[in-house]
Amino acid sequence: RDLMHSGEALPLVTLTMPMMQTVIEISSKRLGVAVVLDADKRLAGIVTDGDLRRGLERWGKELYDMDTAAIMTRSPRVIYEDELAAKALSIMETQSITSLVVPDQNGFVKGIIHIHDMLRSGIV
Repeated sequence: RDLMHSGEALPLVTLTMPMMQTVIEISSKRLGVAVVLDADKRLAGIVTDGDLRRGLERWGKELYDMDTAAIMTRSPRVIYEDELAAKALSIMETQSITSLVVPDQNGFVKGIIHIHDMLRSGIV
């Protein structure tokens, strides 16, 4: 909870948002990811820089006109806000990822924790 990005710092997009807008959101929030929300504003997936690179390799410039739902990773890795940063780090290391979504028990997104946040805090 103490290390996560929340509120206006969250890169949030919708399932039907064109990828061009999703790329802009990823770039503007500078976390390398965007959290995808469903119609009820609950966690539906995540789009990472890696998803963008793979999408460009597969679809080229057509990627930018596709809906975010077509590109996103469904069921992203999560951690809950009352868990320890050490657990977050362990998940990131095991899964070779750099970010975890922090939802509440109902699937509403509360934040994102990035490995750089742990590095800056001195945990790692």
